[in-house]
Amino acid sequence: MKKLTFRYSSMNAGKSRNLISTYYNYKELHLNPIIVVPNIIKNKKVVSRTGEELDAISFYELLYEADINNIDCILIDEAHMLSKNEVIDLNDITIEFDIPVI
Repeated sequence: MKKLTFRYSSMNAGKSRNLISTYYNYKELHLNPIIVVPNIIKNKKVVSRTGEELDAISFYELLYEADINNIDCILIDEAHMLSKNEVIDLNDITIEFDIPVI
């Protein structure tokens, strides 16, 4: 069974850079990770302080437009901006589709 993992630390600790690194680790294994940002974030990108950036989709797009059956891992940036119900939705995705959420 996959799990819902919450990584946290102070600002400028490298969380976005770690998320980008995790994305590429999945890609090297020929898996399909997806990066998601909360709906409140208008610029759908994950950007690290070192200049690395990747496109993301909104939480809404994950729930209503993405083909969840073709996703191997869901990576969330700025998870502290998610609502309680959105976190519950992620937990449900983890259980129902056996997809890890980080």
